[in-house]
Amino acid sequence: MVWVLQRVKPGPPPLGAMGRSRSRSYFPSAFIHLFCVELAPLFVMIFSFYGTIKEQGGKNFYDAIRGHKLSEFAKLDGVGDFDVMACGKDAIERMLWTGILRFQCGDPAQGTYVEEDVFLSPFAGDWSFWPLARAICVLDWWTFFTCAATVGYAMSRLCRTGERFFGSAGYLAWTWNLEQDRRFTLLIVLAAFGPIASCVYVLYFAFIYSAFHETNEAGHGMGSIQTIVQMILVAYPAKMMLIPETPIHHWKTERFAGIDFKRPWYSMFYQSNDVFGVYLVDALWRAQHGHCEKLEMLMFNSDEMHAFMQTAARLQDESDEEDPAFLSMIKGLSPTMGGTTASSATSSGEE
Repeated sequence: MVWVLQRVKPGPPPLGAMGRSRSRSYFPSAFIHLFCVELAPLFVMIFSFYGTIKEQGGKNFYDAIRGHKLSEFAKLDGVGDFDVMACGKDAIERMLWTGILRFQCGDPAQGTYVEEDVFLSPFAGDWSFWPLARAICVLDWWTFFTCAATVGYAMSRLCRTGERFFGSAGYLAWTWNLEQDRRFTLLIVLAAFGPIASCVYVLYFAFIYSAFHETNEAGHGMGSIQTIVQMILVAYPAKMMLIPETPIHHWKTERFAGIDFKRPWYSMFYQSNDVFGVYLVDALWRAQHGHCEKLEMLMFNSDEMHAFMQTAARLQDESDEEDPAFLSMIKGLSPTMGGTTASSATSSGEE
């Protein structure tokens, strides 16, 4: 949707002049919103990756036991299916946290207890011995630390802006610009490398490595295909952050200093700034055509509405001028633009 902002003569005082802004408040609602909403896809990726490895690892161990592929676990033939599956999940979970792949299964009282150390570290011993488990463990650590680095980078960037209130226009503009930050984008790509590399390695292990090497590890056929599908779904949250579904506007944070929007406190935990931006852009478009009710409802201080419209129009002009391809496309679609920007054309038409 193409929207055109009309330049409005600023009657009321400039932005931030109508009282103390909440942007510098002591309650860090912006940090809470950034952590819980804007960066939520990273946490989804971490926990989904972790859960997929744990579930599929337990299933593969169960298949290996029931298929009599691991002779050292022959005592477990009399152990129930649920206990064998739980044993495999516990071993994989321990590996992801400590790097030690140790299977502890059975009941000592019944003479079925088995304890076997496969490796004490994914980097210790021969890499050809249980290579899939070693690789998955390392890639899980990689994903965790790169996601943590991404969160730390975003938090530090926000801290430097001085924004505290999640309803401030400055914080809204900052999150839009963050999605286009090259370092932030690089960190997300590195975080998504873990699940994607896992897909490639599982595929290689199931259909190439196992064809030329003997291995006790399970994970062939549909089991591997299922794992690959799950890993692809795990990497999807990274796509949501790299390619947002909603349009992004490159507005400068400092130009909106002192202006706040009305946002319910509970939206701090579920509504992204991209979604809120859709409502804001719609309200701006309506206000440009004389229907200011929605924009007034969004403004924390309705007296600043006209000044905000003027600033938004100016910043949108600057953003379009920095993107010649976008501007030429808009000119081709809109006969009112001619050789000028949107707001200039509207202003000259009225004059």
